[in-house]
Amino acid sequence: MKEKNGEIIWIDCIKAIAILAVLVDHTFMVLYDNPNMQTVTFFSVSLFIFVMGITTWISEENHSKEEVGAKVRRRIKKIVIPYILATFIYTIVQDKYFNFELFINRVVLFNSSGPQYYFALYIQLIFVNSFLYTVIKKCSQSKYSYLYKTIIFIFLVFGASLSVNYSNVLNIYGGGGKLFGGTYAVLSYLGMIMAPWMLGEKRAPHLVSLLGVSSILWVLWMGFIWKNHFHIDTYFSFGGGY
Repeated sequence: MKEKNGEIIWIDCIKAIAILAVLVDHTFMVLYDNPNMQTVTFFSVSLFIFVMGITTWISEENHSKEEVGAKVRRRIKKIVIPYILATFIYTIVQDKYFNFELFINRVVLFNSSGPQYYFALYIQLIFVNSFLYTVIKKCSQSKYSYLYKTIIFIFLVFGASLSVNYSNVLNIYGGGGKLFGGTYAVLSYLGMIMAPWMLGEKRAPHLVSLLGVSSILWVLWMGFIWKNHFHIDTYFSFGGGY
């Protein structure tokens, strides 16, 4: 899909799907009680991180002349203000009064509510993605770029395994509590290396083929997790990270 008012429409559609999945996931035992329905939506955060890889690539390409430090500061600034405001609101709602010391503690530890682990995850990935983008661009200049990118992917998977099993960041829940975001760094990397292809022009037959293959893989994956309920963790050393 083409850009409209500076936005890429299909990326906005993917974000909308991920948001709906988050809502369904977090209304389990409130609006419904079928665990399989909740399982279907577990892709939500992973999809957000994959899209983050794509949008990071776009941002890096659009600000290629900007210094790395300036890029990082610009991205963190966008998320820090909403995060502090959200923490302030949570503090007032939960405590019915404002305690400045408790507020600062929650800001630093990302623990005013469970979902705020995502802020800690996002901030870590901002630094990781800036580094990965630089590496990907250097690899792209070589005729062996696909080989180098595959090797980097393997190292990332190995590093993610170590991160999930042997790191703890401030006891934060989920990927936010793992050094460099744990396995989410792998998804973000995949988003970046696939971005040039995904942003390019593709013909209808390519899209139909992609939809068909994706649908088959989706059905197989859902059958696997319904049957084994994430016993994949017993085959790969990613701890309880699914």
